[in-house]
Amino acid sequence: MISLSAYVRRQRPLLVGLLVFLATALVSGLLISGFERQRIEIRRVEVTNTLFDEAQDLRSNIEHALAVTYALAALVRQGEGRIPNFEALAEQMLPFYQGASSLALAPAGVVRQIVPLAENSAVIGHDLLADPARNREAFLARDTGKLTLAGPFPLKQGGMGAVGRLPVYLPDETGEPAFWGFVAVVIRFPDVLTTALLPSVEKYRFDYELWRTHPDTGARQVIAASSARPLVEPVEHEIEVPNGVWTLGVAPVAGWKDGSGQLFELAVAAVLCFALGWLATSLMQLREHRSALQRIVSERTAELAAREARLAALIASLPDKMLLIDEDRRVVECHAPEPRLLAAPVDDLIGRLYAQTVPPEVAAKFDAAIDAIVADGGPRQIEYALDLADGVHYFSASISRLTGAGGPAGYIALARDITERVRMERALSESEMRYRALFANSRVVMLVIDPADGAIVDANEKACAYYGYDHATLTRMQISDINALSREKVLQEMARARARAADYFQFRHRLASGEVRDVEVASGPIELGGRSLLYSIVQDVTERRRYEERMREAMVVYNASSQAIMTTDAQGVITSVNPAFCAITGYSVDEVVGHRSSMFKSGRHDPAFFGTMWSRLAAGGAWEGEIWNRRKNGEIYPQWLTITAVRNDDGTVAEYVSLFSDITERKQQEEAIWRQANFDPLTGLANRSLLQDRLEHALAQARRHDGKVGLMFLDLDGFKWINDSLGHDVGDEMLVEVARRLKASVREQDTVARLGGDEFTVVVSDLHDQRDMEDLHVVAEKLVAVLREPFLLGNARHHVSGSIGITVFPDDGADVQTLLRNADIAMYKAKQAGKNRAQFYAHHMQADALARVQLENDLRIAVEQQQFVLHYQPIVNTASGRIVGAEALIRWQHPRRGLVSPADFIAVAEDCGLIVPIGAWALSEAVRQSRAWREAGYPALRIAVNVSGVQFREPGLPELVRSLLAGAADGREHLMLEITESVLMDSSEEAEARMREINGQGIGYSLDDFGTGFSSLSYLKRFPVDVVKIDRSFVRDCPDDRSDASLVEAIINMAHSLDLRVTAEGVESEAQRDFLRRLGCDYLQGYLIGRPMLAAELALRMAADGVLHG
Repeated sequence: MISLSAYVRRQRPLLVGLLVFLATALVSGLLISGFERQRIEIRRVEVTNTLFDEAQDLRSNIEHALAVTYALAALVRQGEGRIPNFEALAEQMLPFYQGASSLALAPAGVVRQIVPLAENSAVIGHDLLADPARNREAFLARDTGKLTLAGPFPLKQGGMGAVGRLPVYLPDETGEPAFWGFVAVVIRFPDVLTTALLPSVEKYRFDYELWRTHPDTGARQVIAASSARPLVEPVEHEIEVPNGVWTLGVAPVAGWKDGSGQLFELAVAAVLCFALGWLATSLMQLREHRSALQRIVSERTAELAAREARLAALIASLPDKMLLIDEDRRVVECHAPEPRLLAAPVDDLIGRLYAQTVPPEVAAKFDAAIDAIVADGGPRQIEYALDLADGVHYFSASISRLTGAGGPAGYIALARDITERVRMERALSESEMRYRALFANSRVVMLVIDPADGAIVDANEKACAYYGYDHATLTRMQISDINALSREKVLQEMARARARAADYFQFRHRLASGEVRDVEVASGPIELGGRSLLYSIVQDVTERRRYEERMREAMVVYNASSQAIMTTDAQGVITSVNPAFCAITGYSVDEVVGHRSSMFKSGRHDPAFFGTMWSRLAAGGAWEGEIWNRRKNGEIYPQWLTITAVRNDDGTVAEYVSLFSDITERKQQEEAIWRQANFDPLTGLANRSLLQDRLEHALAQARRHDGKVGLMFLDLDGFKWINDSLGHDVGDEMLVEVARRLKASVREQDTVARLGGDEFTVVVSDLHDQRDMEDLHVVAEKLVAVLREPFLLGNARHHVSGSIGITVFPDDGADVQTLLRNADIAMYKAKQAGKNRAQFYAHHMQADALARVQLENDLRIAVEQQQFVLHYQPIVNTASGRIVGAEALIRWQHPRRGLVSPADFIAVAEDCGLIVPIGAWALSEAVRQSRAWREAGYPALRIAVNVSGVQFREPGLPELVRSLLAGAADGREHLMLEITESVLMDSSEEAEARMREINGQGIGYSLDDFGTGFSSLSYLKRFPVDVVKIDRSFVRDCPDDRSDASLVEAIINMAHSLDLRVTAEGVESEAQRDFLRRLGCDYLQGYLIGRPMLAAELALRMAADGVLHG
């Protein structure tokens, strides 16, 4: 029976072949697996390279799309906030920026324009800064001024995408950049990815996935993917985008393994395994007899290889240079982790004497060390320096003998680079030397303190002198002996300095004299002699503290002062202003500091003014006065300014201090006081005081230049009635309008003044020849004309006129008072001549004026003594010839002049206001006489009493009529008031109301002198007139004058058509009587009928005509 061991030996070739097969199969499997991994790695590397290119393309596409925002921002800045034809321009730009799907403008963060609009209309009006879900990147862009990319997120216009926003800044009013808004570009997904990734996806059959880490949630957010399949072991590459990082991952659709290639490799491996197994079996017998020797060789070879591997690993791990030197002192081997630290390249070192590759001094050190090793066998340590390409390097070398198996084989040298250590040692040494020199020679107080206990370790000479101790005494003290704080507090502060929690301190230090001073201490840690100490630099700030306290007090005054304070440097550049300055000028501190003080110039002062100011400032160091400057809002205002120069020790100007106050209110008060003293408050014209001043000035100038001055004195005709009847408000309104018309009618240099009431004066200067005098008359006529034009007062038209008296210097007077008096005389002459005219002064007028004054005085006496009498001119019925009425005509029974006609005194009475009592007397007397006639049995005549326009404007007239007729009801129908057309022309509501009130008492009205004035049918229709009197001027030439005859006929027909009766005045012939009778005139009055006569004479006439009733 065969034993198991023999069987194994016999089957050894087969077993070996089987083992070789199995081993080969195992190795093949491992190799195939390794090859597969290598192929996968190679493929991943290829994919990585491709992915890098695609990622760069993707990044380029995104950057290219975002680049359009810079172009848009440039266009916005060029257009100062707008882009003309933005839609057309954007349509042209989009094709050139691949990846950009739309462009938008968002002024102030609100989207106002976007292209294309059709698919993006939902975005219009969207506020990028107000959307809490998407405004983080918008705020980031606005605050940093950089481009930001927001997204991806669902777009307002639909789809997914990202938005690039670039903030735009435009200069504001001060030139500073101000936020205008955003320009934006929309990038849609996956459109922007298609051009970058599609070629690789189609070529390599890859799946891709673009994702980012959401900045708010930290979650993985997929931006775009080629499919919903998860990627298997993807290759990823990060893409930096504005304010974020995106990651692009790629993996093959079929996975990383290639199944077809692996099957082929397995087949080849199987064939190889079988072949090797067979070969092993065949060669087993051949190799068995050499197996023992082969085993020994293998063992020795393995030991040698392991030793060499360990040695190589050891050498490779050395951080130092290593040189092997033979007995001839040649370099036989060299190892250098950093070849730059060798004196020569490795190839130049091997085989050469080291003395040929290093400087002689270094070679000498190596020779000495080797000689010593040869002598005693012990290793040696040397240090040397080499001047290399990057500078001098220092080395520490350890040299020892290298002994071989057969005896000495050479030497090994290990050299380490100690350059940094040498430099640090030298720097430390130099630093300590500098510190010692600085410490000892410093001009500031310096201490070195041990923070452990506060002991003063060292102090310089300045410290000893400052504290008053010698060096020995001071270095035996602790810092708490000097510091006014407690020891615990001092130790706490030193701990803060040591930890660098603070390096600046404020203390109070006590000197040897006992004086306590304020100090500032700069302190920090320092290493000296291996000890951790504190350095302290001490600065005495006692005087500065006192100065600061004074400055704080001054600043309180500076800030609280109601006066504006401004400081400038010597060149006039503003360095500071106080709050009062800002309040007065309207400027903030930042708006003026750094600018020249000339920015406030108003333009009201010429260069000579400022030249004088600066000359006085340079000579005396100060200037004070009034100056006009400009506020921020452009308003020019007056200041009272004081400027003081502050000089340096050398006398040069260091700065200027200006104090000023706004004197606008004071100037306004002065102006108001001056205007109040010199101008009429109602009309704004010069008053009597300013008139006299200007007239004096004009006269003085005329005397110097042999010229003349014209003075016009103007009084309004009919103003008193308007003022009294319509009210003072309406009167004031008329005076203002009169003033306006007068000023508009004269030259700018002429003076128009109001003396009071309705009296005005005009001063016309610079008159020289006859032509100027003619121009003076033209001006006067122009003034009369403008006053003749109607005035619209209270929605009604009113008429006044003006009477002007003119005097000329020096012809009519040599002083102001004479000229005014004579102009007043000439004005009254104009009134006497019919008003509404201008009259030059003549010397004979003086006598007339005196006569008028005398007449006015006599008239006042006549009113008091009732020196008047009424004459009555009869009025007859045209058809019957019977007396039906009479006109009461007043006469003045003057004690010296006899009977005075009303034509000689009525105008004076109207001017001086006496017409009212005279008219009241006439009414009273007429009513009394009418009643007396009726009581005597005479027929009741209708007495017509003339009422002046001045009297009619008196509000008390209706009450006067009522009181005169009280108790005589039958006499009301026998009284008629005779008025002129001027009363109707006033056309005021008050006049109409007064007429109707009197008419309501049964009193009728007769319109006198009809046709001589501004006759109007509207007056006759509006006012309660009963009788129209045809003026004698129309009757005088009738019936011979056909024009007058036609006019009289027209008046009669017109009156009858209005149901009015007609009285013809001035009938002096039978032909006139017959003519008027034929026309149907109702009443006749004139010398043919009867002259004005006393009441008794009219009574006899009535008795003679048989109209007396028994």
